[in-house]
Amino acid sequence: MLFRSSHTAAFSQQLEIPAAIDGVAKQTCPHQLIVADDQRWQEQCRDAMAVLGPAIDVRFAETGYLALLQIGQKSPDVLITNLELPGLDGIAMLRTLERCESIAALRVLVITDLTDSELMRKGGLPSCAEVVRSPVSAESMALRVGRFLVGQRATV
Repeated sequence: MLFRSSHTAAFSQQLEIPAAIDGVAKQTCPHQLIVADDQRWQEQCRDAMAVLGPAIDVRFAETGYLALLQIGQKSPDVLITNLELPGLDGIAMLRTLERCESIAALRVLVITDLTDSELMRKGGLPSCAEVVRSPVSAESMALRVGRFLVGQRATV
């Protein structure tokens, strides 16, 4: 199991991110793309990201190929991807983005249970990718995105 189930209601009460990122929502609505083939985890992410309110637009893709199509239409500010995907996997997707120089402006969070040495054997990840070891909860990912938005607000 790559992803842990969650307790979104308790998480929502503990997290005070919406007030902190209210200014971000008014200035611009960052876009987030979550690439994972687990429908249940996608739903958990949607619920967990709801605590961020209108501060972020969340989209989903089930494969690396579908993610590339979406990124071509509208580039996200935050890309969360599982590396183990059907068809075009996360590593191939990230390499394609890197070749197209589309990855430079993205905040990339990579979810994997591969070790650093296994990742290196597969060719490694782009330097901008932050590795998040699975299993990981949807709330943990929402917290990372919320912190990114707060940091983004501080630089505006």
